[in-house]
Amino acid sequence: MLAKGSSPSAGRPTYRRDAPGRQATYQVADETFGGLCAVAAIAVSVGAKSLNRIPTAWINRLTGLILLALALRAAFAAAAG
Repeated sequence: MLAKGSSPSAGRPTYRRDAPGRQATYQVADETFGGLCAVAAIAVSVGAKSLNRIPTAWINRLTGLILLALALRAAFAAAAG
């Protein structure tokens, strides 16, 4: 049941139709894209610096653990429906 004044698409990208027959265009805030680019740039910078200090085997293990955790989360979410 939705609360008064809420919509089922809250938190999802919205779309609008400009004219009949045209494809829907998604509107994404510029701030979101700018923030994503900033986070990606920081991650690349930190990752490049850490390659000199952290052994590659540790990085591979950490990456594997993160991917395993994400796979388990996805599996549980799919099983829950």
